[in-house]
Amino acid sequence: MFVVSLPFFSISMLQRSVLTSSLLPTTPVLAVLGLVLLPIVSTAQSCPQDLRGAWTTDLPVRQLFEVQFVVREKGEGAYEVDIRSAQTTETVPAWRDGERIRFQPTGLPIAFDGNLTPDGDRIVGFIQQASMVTRVELPLVSGSDSGSEPRSWSLDWNLIGVSDESLRLDLYIEDEGSGIFGGYWFFRDQRLPGLYGLGVTCTGSDAGSSTLIRAAEKNLALDFEGRFDSDQDILNLTVTGFGGSFSLSFSRIPDNEVPSPADAPELPARAEVGEGETYARSAPQSINDGWAISHPAQEGLNPETIADMVGAIAAEELPLTHSVLVARNGKLVVEEYFYGFDRMTWHEV
Repeated sequence: MFVVSLPFFSISMLQRSVLTSSLLPTTPVLAVLGLVLLPIVSTAQSCPQDLRGAWTTDLPVRQLFEVQFVVREKGEGAYEVDIRSAQTTETVPAWRDGERIRFQPTGLPIAFDGNLTPDGDRIVGFIQQASMVTRVELPLVSGSDSGSEPRSWSLDWNLIGVSDESLRLDLYIEDEGSGIFGGYWFFRDQRLPGLYGLGVTCTGSDAGSSTLIRAAEKNLALDFEGRFDSDQDILNLTVTGFGGSFSLSFSRIPDNEVPSPADAPELPARAEVGEGETYARSAPQSINDGWAISHPAQEGLNPETIADMVGAIAAEELPLTHSVLVARNGKLVVEEYFYGFDRMTWHEV
């Protein structure tokens, strides 16, 4: 991240509605947020050289990462929680810590900490998974406040914050020398978190051309295990994550189709808004979130200068720029998003 102070107005690379835990700047700043991709390599045994290269598959992100929480009131100050994923369901107790409600599944590496609002219409808190903390709200289930049955609150939550059924996942396997093979994971969707490879291990081969493969990814807690079929040139792996285990087939990416850089986005930076323009030169939308709204020209800013900046980002001259907010005279005058981001998209900060 780098920060630049500007004397007349502020541009912030933070979404207007931030759902992940962050420290927001209190002075005019330009903050640019990007992904940090940090691989780790591990010792491999007898990995074949033709395993090297770029591989790709469609990862079933909804099944892997979507979880439903239902908190039920069992009595005065007592609660229990149903936690449902694509392949598993468990019920765990929630405990009170003063005014706080907390619970932690036994089968998922996450924890919840929150408060019931005074009117009881929602539970507001945070879900923690590894180093990621996400603010969430569990609204009261309709009809459960009638008094005829215990109250309950529900949330459908996705670890990576997107609603897509599947997304492209690339794996780069490199021979690091001395029997060490590195495994480097990339999403081509910049809305998704950076990945942290834990290496590739080959445990030998059985009859024929099939080699046993193991790999892992740290940030999303994914484990991969399966076989490399050198005759068919395909990786058949089973991925195990939040929602269960699913079969995947990785195909090799031809050399002339390997993106550069490796995490180059599939989505364009910006679609045209009309007549070849990428900036509509209009005031941001009013959503009653506490921001006063105005047009740049009404606050003494040149809309053409803003258009030039948006056009440069749309032309990918400023890579990894996902959002731009401009405030002038205490009013929001520019709110622009890129690469599929919007004000509700989570962002690592």
